[in-house]
Amino acid sequence: MFRSVAMRKSVRDRVGRIWLAAALIVTLIPAAPNQVAAAPEKPTLLGFATADFEADLPDFIQQAGRAPAMDQLYWDLGAWSQAKSAGAQRILGDFQAIGVTAYVEVTTNSLGALNGGDQDANLNEMARGVGDWLKGGSGRRVLIAPLPEMNLTHAWGGDPNGFKSGYRRIRQAFVDQGLAPHQIRFVFAPNGTSDVGEYDDYYPGDSVVDLIGFAKINRGNPWRDYDVTFQMHIDELRARVSVTKPILITQTGSVTQNGDRAKWLNDMFTGLKAHDQVIGAIYFNRDKDGYDTRVLINGNLDSTFRTGYQQWSHPDEVSWIFDGRMDAWVNERATRFSGGFADVDGHIFASAIAWLADQGITEGCNPPRNTLFCPDDAVTRGQMAIFISRALGLPTANGDHFTDDNGSVFEGAANRLYEAGITAGCRTNRYCGDQPISRDQMAAFLARTLSLSATARDFFIDDNGSILETAINKIAAAGITEGCNPPANDRFCPGGNVTRGQMAAFLKRALGG
Repeated sequence: MFRSVAMRKSVRDRVGRIWLAAALIVTLIPAAPNQVAAAPEKPTLLGFATADFEADLPDFIQQAGRAPAMDQLYWDLGAWSQAKSAGAQRILGDFQAIGVTAYVEVTTNSLGALNGGDQDANLNEMARGVGDWLKGGSGRRVLIAPLPEMNLTHAWGGDPNGFKSGYRRIRQAFVDQGLAPHQIRFVFAPNGTSDVGEYDDYYPGDSVVDLIGFAKINRGNPWRDYDVTFQMHIDELRARVSVTKPILITQTGSVTQNGDRAKWLNDMFTGLKAHDQVIGAIYFNRDKDGYDTRVLINGNLDSTFRTGYQQWSHPDEVSWIFDGRMDAWVNERATRFSGGFADVDGHIFASAIAWLADQGITEGCNPPRNTLFCPDDAVTRGQMAIFISRALGLPTANGDHFTDDNGSVFEGAANRLYEAGITAGCRTNRYCGDQPISRDQMAAFLARTLSLSATARDFFIDDNGSILETAINKIAAAGITEGCNPPANDRFCPGGNVTRGQMAAFLKRALGG
């Protein structure tokens, strides 16, 4: 907190002079509307976390020519009081005066005490203090990250179910203050390096999370480049948590030892801006635990950092998170990413996969999150049974017809297909559900499923003599397949495996989607 009234006034005066010129420019730019129906371009926002923001923020603004969009605060529920609320309100006001939004990490000294209700008085006082400030004027806003880096061994870490309960409890206390999305948003903020669970083990759910992110520092031992610091964790968040929620890197930074920090910074600014889901990062400008990641030292800002920040969005664009534009962006992504899958955007079969998901025929390939479809993986006979059984809405089977699928996820579907006359298995009493399905087998499945009529035309030159040639010609005549070698398409490649993406296309054509 600011150490005295005189200190606060000095800081405000100093920052105010720097900010005045920027404010005169900003007044020439039309204000963003409160509600935006379309999905606008995402910003790339910089946060700046320092040990002494009283001194560092004015220096940063002077060196960078503008404020950061966010600064980081740490609030401990175990030590919270009415006096702490008053101090927090002053800091939030000082931040607002210079155009900075607070990103607040709320922690506890005991997860059990929090979930048991023993810290409710402190929590409610914190929520009241923030709520009173937010409701005290227009344009006030805050980001709250309940129990950050919960996948480490903190007092609140290492307990997925306990974390999810604590996260929801903290969030609900703020919601109960009558706060709206244009005032407050909530962030799921794990650590990027953990040995006590995966991201999805801790994820409390889409309905209570507005932004997702992770903390990852390049400590130089070994050196962590862009891929190791950022890309691998972004990919994991997309696969395990969400492909639609905006990603905010909640803490990052790099030391100078054992590598080229200028390149690291360039890669950070360039790579994160280019990523279609990342909306920014909070840089950790601290010398802590023997790792000095500071880019602002003694009032001087690293030139590479200063240049990189100019590529990112103006701090005013933090309003994107709160004014409805982020919600429109999330909704557009939910529509664009077929079935919510992270790995099908731009895929040749994306529209077919979207249809498959909309029909409830597929849920994904990585349960329980099912954020991936794996469109280029081979389809197994078991998966094929599930696809067709769901597509046709087949009734529960009366008997168990195969001996090699007991307890498997596709056992019920295989029995339903048997009783519907669609398959007799791969050999006597066996279904072979784990085997990839070939294109000619797929043709047989679909021809029987749809009771297709025979045709006199021979469509392909590479299936002559095959016992499934008739089925292949049936699905070709029905327009379900055109072949495997465009543009000639005089071959069917009967022995080739069928990918999950191809299967989506086959089913969409077959079932009239």
